[in-house]
Parts: sequence; C-alpha cells; structure tokens
Amino acid sequence: MRRFVLSSLCTFLLGGLLLTSACGDDDSAPADAGLDQFVSMDDGSIPEDMSDTPDEGVGTDAGPDLGTPCNGPPGLYIDALCTVIADDVEPFDPRYWLWTDGFDKQRYISLPAGSQIDTTDPDNWIYPVGTRVWKNFLTPSGETKLETRYFEKMAEGSGPDFWTMQTFVWNVAQTAVEEVLGGMDNVLGTEHDIPSQAQCIECHASPGRADVINGFSAIQLNHSGAGLSLDQLNTRGLLTETISVADAVVASDGDSRYAAGMGYLHANCGMCHGNAGARAGMQLWSNVGVESFAESNVATNAVDVPGAWMLMGTTHRIASGSPDESSVFVRASSRALGTQMPPLGTEMVDADGLATLRTFIDALGE
Repeated sequence: MRRFVLSSLCTFLLGGLLLTSACGDDDSAPADAGLDQFVSMDDGSIPEDMSDTPDEGVGTDAGPDLGTPCNGPPGLYIDALCTVIADDVEPFDPRYWLWTDGFDKQRYISLPAGSQIDTTDPDNWIYPVGTRVWKNFLTPSGETKLETRYFEKMAEGSGPDFWTMQTFVWNVAQTAVEEVLGGMDNVLGTEHDIPSQAQCIECHASPGRADVINGFSAIQLNHSGAGLSLDQLNTRGLLTETISVADAVVASDGDSRYAAGMGYLHANCGMCHGNAGARAGMQLWSNVGVESFAESNVATNAVDVPGAWMLMGTTHRIASGSPDESSVFVRASSRALGTQMPPLGTEMVDADGLATLRTFIDALGE
C-alpha cells in the first residue's frame, strides 16, 4: 500500500465510499480500485522483470548472509533470503482468527524501546509513535509468502490519519517484494487478492475504534500460545494500565459453545461492529471485564433483535435457536455481492466458522 499520511484520503472515503459499505446492514461494497502500475500475468504470476533470481550476494548453503538484507518489507528481515526476523521484531498470534479463505498468516510487531501502549481504555489501545506491524499472507501449506501488509505509526494521536499503510507482493523466489498501489487479484496463481487502499482503510478505520491495528488486543492476546501474550505485555510493563487476564475473556457463562461463537464474532465481525459507532448499530465486539453473557454486546445488541437487513428468510440479527432466521448466520454463509459478511477479504465460505455459529445460535434457544 502506498506510503501516505491518510488525512485527505480518509476525508474523501469517510465522506462517501467508506460509509456506504463495511460490515453493517448496508449491502454495498467498494469496487476494487484496480492496478494500473503493477500488473500480474494472466495466470496471477509475477512478471519476469520482478526477477525470481536472487540478487548477487545472496547467502549460500553455508547459511544466510546476514550482511546482505533482502529486498523485503521494511524492517522485517535481516538476511538475504528473507528468513531471519530482525531482533526488535516479535511474532504474535490472536486467540481467535479472522477467516481469509484458509490462507496462512504470520504476524509481527515492533514497539519502540522504552515505550508503552496506552491501555486507558482496555478495548481501544493507542499505540506509541514508531510502532510497526507486519502481516504475511501465505499459501495454506505455509510454504510460500504471497503478500505482506505493513503499518507504521508516524505521529501522536489515534486513527488512520497517524499511520502509513503499505502492501507488498512477493516474487516467486521469495527473495524480494514489490509495493502494490491499487490492489491485485490471484497472487502467484492463487485465489488470494491484495486489497486496494480503500479496502484497507475500511477494515482498519471503523467508527468508534481508537487505533488501526486489528487482532492485537487484550482478549486476542490472552492465550498461552506462541508469540507475545497479554501476560507478557503486563509483566514487561508494555501497557500503561495492567489488564487482568481474568477480565480479558469473552463472556460465555462457562459454556464452551458460547465461548466459541463469541470468539468467532469478536474476530470476524467486531472490527466493524464494535462499540460506539458500530456499523448498523450492531455491536458484536466482546469488551474486557464483562462478567456474564447477558451483559455482553452480542446479547444486548443482536440476540432476538430485529435488524434493518431482514431478507432471505431472516427475522432477527441473531434469532435464538434459529440460525437460518439469523441475518448474522445467513450473511456469513453467503458470498454473493451485497449479502456476504464480512464484505471484504474472503471469497469462500468458512465451513468451520459456520458450524461454530450454528452450534452457538442453537444453544441460545435451549
């Protein structure tokens, strides 16, 4: 994604295109801006002039040449083969994953030395200037990198005006990237698409959200898996306000079916259907410190609440015990233009996710 400060672009988008789609009851979605400066081949492969031959100086079988950084995403790799992560970069994984058609992902973050994330609002973190975040998209096998998204915070404040956002496509040899300015379809012959600038902003500049990073938050980092965790952030003093791990959970009343469903909605819908300013007024984000399901956003804003979108046999946003009458479920099961949810980043229905939602909604009727 082009390196830019987003104030003028956001003014345009929020005045028109951005507010017409996103993750609400509105059926429209932004058109892909197209790619006029970087064109893929008909089969989705990278043009030959993007050199799938390593540059002179690439490491040999003896090991990577750490003195010759690859032409990869800014600041991420320090070796010629784009495999060794920089010392100030740390991996992380969210507890609940956003569905992107089964493609694998690697996520990394770098916080400036001596800085802290402002967690005054435990659900809306504000990141320090100099924060950098990368996300690699890989083939389902995890063997081939297709795209890297790179965000960097450039000034004090919160929201998209204070960040640069870029996207990069990898070459066949996996030794270099090229910046993509307007989106790209079917990268390296796969079904993976790189979003346009408008689409990036749409998912990372939702009304009511403070800063632009999705997936790096209290509930998402509250796990014992690999990479940075909420417990580590607390212990290392990287948060201005400590967040109890006991509070950073989805409200499930001890029912695993509720927990799975709430986690899925949090990750796949909550970035647009958050708190204040949520799309269509429907809040599906799980807040830190909510003790019971009845007090959750999902229970108070969606369960047995009629919605503006009541088509295809739906009667409520979530109809207790009736997935097929729930717009949340029906739209998640669609990939037709104007009906699918999420509206961006996916062309295939998430079968496992739908099963999770069905089980959750059925349980609500018990």
